[in-house]
Amino acid sequence: MKSREVSLMEAYETETLARLSRCEGLAAHMYLGCDRGVYDQLHQEFDSLSSAARAVDRSHEEVFFFELARYIRFLRDARVLDMDGYEHALITFSISLYRQYSTGEIPRATYAKAAATVLSAFEDIRAGVQALERSQTDTPRGTPNDGSGHE
Repeated sequence: MKSREVSLMEAYETETLARLSRCEGLAAHMYLGCDRGVYDQLHQEFDSLSSAARAVDRSHEEVFFFELARYIRFLRDARVLDMDGYEHALITFSISLYRQYSTGEIPRATYAKAAATVLSAFEDIRAGVQALERSQTDTPRGTPNDGSGHE
């Protein structure tokens, strides 16, 4: 690598670890219940990490961070502001997974396999929440429990 590329990569790695630390703190607040602002901050951190990964041509990391940002935005927009243990565990696991990979604690192949599983879980949650929302809005008028007073 050229000297400029090495220093850019070092800056990326330093910034990534700093942002991951902020993400861990924000994720801890999410478990306790929080307002949309915490989701916005966490989304911004992951979005910035995705952009930084793109700048240093680390496409697998770009996709991982992009999907984390997308997942956080989804939870915020779906008004899942009081997360249950599963959603919180998935976010904290994702942060921990990347930290272990970036520090060399786990090999790239292990990270790639685990990251694919996490991304699949994100998609499953999105699909489940969207199906639940559809089922709640597809109830015909005049059916019990629709609040219309008609039965």
